[in-house]
Amino acid sequence: MKGLILIFALTFLILQVNLSESYQSTQLGKVGLNEVSLLHYIEAEDGIKAMDISSDGSCLAIGGRGFIRIYSTNGNEWIYKFNGMVDSLSISSTGELLAVGTEEAMIYLFHKSSSKPILRYNAEGPVLSISFSDDGKYFYAGTFGGTFYLFEAFTLNLIWKFKAEGNVAILALSTSFNGNRAAAGVSDNSIIIFSKASSSPLWKGKTEGYARSIAMSSNGNLVIAGGNDSSIYFIDLGCEVSIKKYRASSSVRAVALSSSGSQAVAGSEDGTIYFFERFKPSWVFNAEDTVSSVAISS
Repeated sequence: MKGLILIFALTFLILQVNLSESYQSTQLGKVGLNEVSLLHYIEAEDGIKAMDISSDGSCLAIGGRGFIRIYSTNGNEWIYKFNGMVDSLSISSTGELLAVGTEEAMIYLFHKSSSKPILRYNAEGPVLSISFSDDGKYFYAGTFGGTFYLFEAFTLNLIWKFKAEGNVAILALSTSFNGNRAAAGVSDNSIIIFSKASSSPLWKGKTEGYARSIAMSSNGNLVIAGGNDSSIYFIDLGCEVSIKKYRASSSVRAVALSSSGSQAVAGSEDGTIYFFERFKPSWVFNAEDTVSSVAISS
């Protein structure tokens, strides 16, 4: 089955949002879309498993069965072919570096200028999740099997690794801006917070279902997690850890958090999108199809 990506330049897009004061469904209407132009068309024979774009929009990376590709606005493009399947990938904010995790338990690190990996590392299980810090200096990786890794990107050094208890998988990862903290969603219904300084968890808590998606604020003090128990969790890692939970209408597939943590968005399996302001629900929109990915501006 062929996978297609269409990348659009939206030169003028106005969205009108009707916000409700209470936690009620609202209508999101498109007022005007004056011009849409196709920037790039990519065709992948065996489909696309993972993709990411740099914060400055200069580089796009995709991965699937047997390939990793990178595209940049300066025209530099390459493809790396291998015998395996990409499970996860993350690109640094400037697009300089790309970290990739595979089903065959390999972690690769690439520089955007070359398809030759600058790092190959044998992990202890399929690498289901991987995440760069926004400053591009560190990246975290988590495996099916429960091993968690922290790498320093420019020295290519493994700083530490942590093995979770039991037969578990690290399903979701997110980092603070400078990589000082990371949040992990684990298949045993736990959420673990790490510090760059040590492989010993800073905090570990249990939820009613496993976190399918997780996001951390830039300063590392706030976390949002979406669970298969149809719940959205907000975790405040201040002096005293506090947790707020909101019930969604179905399993939550995707979450995103603004840099400051003041705004959040979540998408569920039944197509409902939830928007929050400072942990309080602001509006809800029905997309009428499964929401598997969401994003929010800084």
